[in-house]
Amino acid sequence: MSQNQAEAAVVETANKMFGRNWKYHDEGDEIDVDTLPEKKNCRSVGKCIEAMALSEIVKEVVSSGEQSTVTYANDGSKKHGAGSFTVQGIIINGTYRALPTLSIASESKSNLADLKLTILQILSATSGVDAKFLFERIDFVISDQTAHSVDVEVLVSKELGTMQVPNQLFCNVHHTLCSIG
Repeated sequence: MSQNQAEAAVVETANKMFGRNWKYHDEGDEIDVDTLPEKKNCRSVGKCIEAMALSEIVKEVVSSGEQSTVTYANDGSKKHGAGSFTVQGIIINGTYRALPTLSIASESKSNLADLKLTILQILSATSGVDAKFLFERIDFVISDQTAHSVDVEVLVSKELGTMQVPNQLFCNVHHTLCSIG
């Protein structure tokens, strides 16, 4: 959904369903409490909100005790016109927390390792917590069972200078979904 579509959805929903009189920033000369923020303010605030959310995820990882389980999950796609990207998240004691979706050139082992290192560096930058420490808190990694997904964590471990490598869990849902239809 584009920013224009999101703004239109907010204005139309508020006005029709809740009897409000909200208006767009560029609508009329008067700016009051019923005026949406200017687009550039929404974009810059959105980045700050994402950084704060990522920092809170790190706080959850750090504060989860020794009895906690932290699982890193990722899945990439380069088929069916969707583009090349990877969707990632961290599961902390059964609660899923989404991480940024990033583009990738290809799903090679080295690209996936670089991607994980990038995410760890982003989490580190938003929280001040060392990327190596965050990686060492991950108990399991869930990925599909393709050749390029196996042992990616070994590359990440070497790059971060740690001996700890999370256990690998494989998800076979792709094979199941492909054979259904």
